[in-house]
Amino acid sequence: MQAEAEVVSGVVRRSGTGPGLQRWLRKVWQFRASYIMLSPFLVGFFLFTILPVLAALAISLTYYDILQPPTWIGLTNFRTLFLYDNVFIIAVRNTLIYGLATGPVGLLLAFFFAWVINRVRLTWRVPLTLALYAPSLQSSITVGLISGYFFSTDQYGLINYTLYKMGFIHAPIAWLANPKLIMPVLIGITLWMSMGTGFLIFIAGLQTVKPDLYEAARIDGTSNAWQELWYITMPQMKPFLLINSIFAVVNSFGGSGLLGLAGGINSPDYAALSINDYANDYATTRFMMGYAAAIALLMFAWSYGMGMTVYKWLASSD
Repeated sequence: MQAEAEVVSGVVRRSGTGPGLQRWLRKVWQFRASYIMLSPFLVGFFLFTILPVLAALAISLTYYDILQPPTWIGLTNFRTLFLYDNVFIIAVRNTLIYGLATGPVGLLLAFFFAWVINRVRLTWRVPLTLALYAPSLQSSITVGLISGYFFSTDQYGLINYTLYKMGFIHAPIAWLANPKLIMPVLIGITLWMSMGTGFLIFIAGLQTVKPDLYEAARIDGTSNAWQELWYITMPQMKPFLLINSIFAVVNSFGGSGLLGLAGGINSPDYAALSINDYANDYATTRFMMGYAAAIALLMFAWSYGMGMTVYKWLASSD
């Protein structure tokens, strides 16, 4: 008869312990030093990521206005969002358009400019990198001031003034007041600021590609830089493309503070309203925390799902 309990590698094993749990306990004990070193991060991740998500899930199932205790209402908040809240559908559409335009395009621009800089003379790399990276260091307030000067709706705005002097327009264009122009303007501003951390990661990644590979490729018959890019550079850059793709998806589909430049929820026809702005409005203005938690939970699920989809797609591709 098997003993009730036995010690395996210093871990107490009982008769009810399954083989999967037993292997996991053995591995934890084997790498206990690594888990001890990781414990500060794991504790912080649980306190500031897992626990808030669980709290949002619990609050989303209630009616909670901060002043009174939460009242259980089940899935009513989610039912209202999908069936009766037309403004939420507009916010989802705006966030989807904004994310599809700024995420992939911003990623491609960051990679393209990093590739170009990597091919120029060494003395030009630092000033070019600084010139492209500097806009991403600006805060939303600074970007708002600069954008307000460029896209001012009167004739003194730089773009309106330039177009007027060149004879292309005869009246000022309301760039941030026209529902049809708000989103293209905000997408353009975001792409201007898209040379951020991902851009630097691409530059660092391109430095890891061995020159011997390019020499071997030229011997094998590559005749131009585009063939080297496709057959040599891209396969070597796969890990950097993976991490930057996940960052781009999460940042773009999670909403951006730049959408608030056009008024956010107060923009004409809700043309600049994002899911993030909509959740903040219900949380900080209307004090409907249950409804805001439901919106935030959907935004989290959306960003996480898109990030995992991109990760599995890139990780499984050869």
